[in-house]
Parts: sequence; structure tokens; C-alpha cells
Amino acid sequence: MCARIVETNRLAGLQRVLPVGTTPQEAEAIPVKRMEVINKLNNSLLIQPAMTLEQSAKTLWVDYQKERATEESTVYSYQSMLTSLVFPSFGSLRLDRITPQHLTRLMKAAREKPYSSKYRLNLFSMETSSIRARHCDLERRINH
Repeated sequence: MCARIVETNRLAGLQRVLPVGTTPQEAEAIPVKRMEVINKLNNSLLIQPAMTLEQSAKTLWVDYQKERATEESTVYSYQSMLTSLVFPSFGSLRLDRITPQHLTRLMKAAREKPYSSKYRLNLFSMETSSIRARHCDLERRINH
């Protein structure tokens, strides 16, 4: 079985591939649904595309930790790391401006200080948790 190709823009040569058995009406509904999602995101008062890491950590990330029922001691430890290491380094940067190089430099700085391997592991865990929180928030907004 082959997927059906529907030409969407002859001049630009753009095509979209649809699952086998897609009716013409279903094919027409796909871009409409996608634009509804995009418009919903763009027009939402809750989404701040230019949110800084510090703003995210004080809002979205806190909610994410509550949803995951993170232990109070862990939240306290994460908050301490944010305040002492992360915010001074790049807390004022917009989320979309933070690169893997920023995170690598942060981990390198943590290795050069007298932090234990457990502390560095928690720092890494917090970083990945924060990234997941942002991803989950965006996914939730797309699906609602």
C-alpha cells in the first residue's frame, strides 16, 4: 500500500503525504485543524513565547513539580541550585535562546567547583526536568 500524495502548491512544488484511505474531505480538514492549533497557541494569553528561564522556573516548572508530586526536599534542593548556579548564569535568557552550550558550560562550572557528584547529578536532573516541564506545557496547550 502506498500513501496518497496530494499536491498543495504546484508553483513551490510542495506536497503533503496522507495516509492511505484518506478521503478528500479528511484531506481538506487536516490543514484547517493544524491552523486552529497554531492560532490557538498564537492567541493564547497564557503562552509567553519570550519567557525567560527564571520566569519559567517560577511558573511552569513549579506547576510541573506539583503535578509530578516531587518531594519537598527535592524542590528545595532544585530551588537552591537555580538561585545559586543557574539564574546568575542564564536566568535572564529567553528559553528559546538557551543552547546546549549554555548547559554544558553550567555543568563544567559545577565540576570545577567543589560540588559532589550527587549534587551535579541533581543539577543535571533538574535541567532535564525543567526542559520536560516546558515541553509538557506546550504539548498540553496544543492538545486542548
